Amino acid sequence: MKNTRKLSLKKRETKLRIERKKFTSTIARKYKYYSETKELTSDNSNIEGNLQRNKEGYLLLELPEKIDLNSNYSEMTAVLKSIRKLVLSEKKPICLTFNNVKFIKPSALLILAAEIHRCRRIHGIKKITGHYPKDKKIEGILEDFGFFKLLGVASRNNSKNKKYPMEYIDFVTHIHEVKGTVRAFRESLLGKSIEMSGPAKGRLYRAITEAMLNVRHHAYPLSAMKTNPERGRWWLSGHVNKKNGDLVIMFC
Repeated sequence: MKNTRKLSLKKRETKLRIERKKFTSTIARKYKYYSETKELTSDNSNIEGNLQRNKEGYLLLELPEKIDLNSNYSEMTAVLKSIRKLVLSEKKPICLTFNNVKFIKPSALLILAAEIHRCRRIHGIKKITGHYPKDKKIEGILEDFGFFKLLGVASRNNSKNKKYPMEYIDFVTHIHEVKGTVRAFRESLLGKSIEMSGPAKGRLYRAITEAMLNVRHHAYPLSAMKTNPERGRWWLSGHVNKKNGDLVIMFC
């Protein structure tokens, strides 16, 4: 019986290794294709020429009215590409302004925060800064998700706004999988006030740690793995709806 179990386990492990190798090969081929067609390379458009500078010499980059990848995909991706081109490629200092922002989707905010955080870690916090939103509602959303906390920016409010039934999970980032007990991990994300059943606790832990491993294995181009100083880094956020018991975790 034990030998049968061992053989079965070896078969599963072999199958997983083969599937992982195929997946990695597919990603490598796609990356090579897009690199050759220049879809992943920075464009030659003169972004700087269309931007104004403030008194400190920062290029002012206006964020779109909708920070949303569903209804405003083109404009959001254009902003992300501009941030990468100006900060990472050209090493120009930029200042993000939230004056036009009226709507925020958490998933798009997470990707924006991750891009800003990555740029600041690679080239320093002075390369990319920003203004507090004029709209208090928009500022409250940024505070609820820990946007300022992630970037090391002082929040103008000392505590989160309580908005029952929603409870928001602060942005979390790290460069390796979380270690420690299931309970410590869960409480570090959700706090002690959110209750979960035993099976749900285990499923949550396994799902998120698997996502962390997937980032390390698949999220970064193979050609950049040795040179990218932020390789393997992941960003996480989410929210809990206490009324209907829904838990949403977002990962990038």
